[in-house]
Amino acid sequence: MKILLAAPVPPRRVRDRDSFMRYAFPLYGVNLLATALRRDGHQVKVLDSLSCLLETRSAKIDVLHRLEKEMPAYDVLAISNLASAMNRHCVDAAAIARKHGKKVVIGGVQPTVERGCFLKRWPGLFDAEVAGEGEIVLPVLIRRLQSKDPRLAGLEGVSFLRDGKVEIAKKARRIDALDALPGADYSAYDVPHWKPRTVAVNMTRGCPYRCPFCSSSFLWGKLRRRGADSVAGEIERLCSALKPDKIYIDDDNFIVDKEGLELLARIKDLRRREGYDFELLIRTRLDKAGPRFLDAYKSAGGRVLELGLESSERLRRKVLGGKLPTRDIQDKLAHARRIGLKLYVFLMLGIPTETLDDLREIWRDLKALDPEGVRPSILHLYPNTPLWESFGPKDGNASRRSWALDQDCLTGVQGADLRRARLFQRVFTERFNKSAMTRELYGEQHAAMASFSKAEIRRAVALLEAR
Repeated sequence: MKILLAAPVPPRRVRDRDSFMRYAFPLYGVNLLATALRRDGHQVKVLDSLSCLLETRSAKIDVLHRLEKEMPAYDVLAISNLASAMNRHCVDAAAIARKHGKKVVIGGVQPTVERGCFLKRWPGLFDAEVAGEGEIVLPVLIRRLQSKDPRLAGLEGVSFLRDGKVEIAKKARRIDALDALPGADYSAYDVPHWKPRTVAVNMTRGCPYRCPFCSSSFLWGKLRRRGADSVAGEIERLCSALKPDKIYIDDDNFIVDKEGLELLARIKDLRRREGYDFELLIRTRLDKAGPRFLDAYKSAGGRVLELGLESSERLRRKVLGGKLPTRDIQDKLAHARRIGLKLYVFLMLGIPTETLDDLREIWRDLKALDPEGVRPSILHLYPNTPLWESFGPKDGNASRRSWALDQDCLTGVQGADLRRARLFQRVFTERFNKSAMTRELYGEQHAAMASFSKAEIRRAVALLEAR
């Protein structure tokens, strides 16, 4: 069959292609699915932000517009729901495919945390939902849709409609042998025009830290990981085939232990032995990483250190369930700067009970850290997380199950408090992103921020600066 594998995102205009593409990479999980389907004999095209940018040669990324043009030539649309904030765009993509009489299946975040949700709300748009890991389930589902007897009953991880009722299958078994999965194949991208090139790999699925705002533990279950040999081998194959400028180990958190340090040593050896000059990018918890790790990361090609500051110390301790005070990491940051690592900080705004004093503490911390870039986001509540239990809908199970069907996502604050959070989101974004690259990388956030006058922004800055 001919399958279009799409990852719908909001349309956006790229101001600087070179700066954008330094951090824009083919989606690793989506391309693993495409590789598995190709091995099953199907013709597959991945439609994501990067492929749109490469194919159109324009500054506009519009996945749905490309989907409208491409869909008549394909039999099936397989949608990857990257986050609950993309629900509306996934529904729009399904409507385009249905208009052309195509089969539509969807998997990803929302179908996993709220099983059957798309089938319940839009029963005419979707043939099936896939929950959990799809590398084994999706090829089986496609074969069933392709057969003369396309009944879906009995397929693990696959929900479908039967006589107007949503049938929820038992969960698919986890893939424990991650080393046996094929590496992602990026050769279908427009390689000659793909410059600079960033590619992604994974070493782990899941996260050991179980932060109360994160759905990773529910989505992936127990932490599983590939061996250093497997990951290093995939990186060497990618270097040989594509000669990437940047390699992103796109794990929830890079685990700083013997296996993680072994991988960094293998990457360092590969760079020295073959003369590759790619930048390595990872994210980890700085409270778990000492000078030994920082030195190994730098030697393997690391140039950027990503730090999840998240919020004030009070909110980290009382709401977010952790403690990462800046005073405890100053020595590590000083070492990182001595060896030439740049600092990027992630923030979470709009946390319930957040006060102006919390925001002022974040502002002071950022001024002290002096990062190269900062990415503040608004807290989204996900089902099956502790924060959902504390601050999510309380008016009955139906509302708890269907919250994401009538809005893109549920934020921790609403109304005037949400607008206030977006105002400070814009202020932090504009104040602490120094380079053109960081402004391009995080520029898509502005589309989600409310429009604010210059006077409002000046007043917000004055509030943050006040003692």
